[in-house]
Amino acid sequence: MADHLFVYGTLRHDTGHPAAGLLERRARAVGFGLLRGRLYDLGAYPAAVRSAEPEHRVRGIVYRLEPGLCEVLLTDLDAYEGAEYRRELAAVRLESGETVSAWVYLYARPPPPGRVIAGGDYRRRDVRLPER
Repeated sequence: MADHLFVYGTLRHDTGHPAAGLLERRARAVGFGLLRGRLYDLGAYPAAVRSAEPEHRVRGIVYRLEPGLCEVLLTDLDAYEGAEYRRELAAVRLESGETVSAWVYLYARPPPPGRVIAGGDYRRRDVRLPER
């Protein structure tokens, strides 16, 4: 089982969302990372989907999951994310250049026709309409 988790939305400690506290108490932040994907603004929260395009990146925070608490924490996070998201393993590149295998919650539906978050950073929402 992977011992890292990549978060890009409301679970980021810098969002001030109450759910982020759950993660802060049970895991240790390693640093910022990049996931190959696209980020969409769904209003109150974002949605990430995989992308094969190298320029499509989602910026988030990587946490190291504490042994013994990992399965319990992931079960709690699965419940928080609900059926809208699925937990998958993905390669995430850390700022150091190291790549780790991390759990990430990806949007379980087709990409929404809504707005793409340019730059892939939920905290710096430069939202633009999708290309037509």
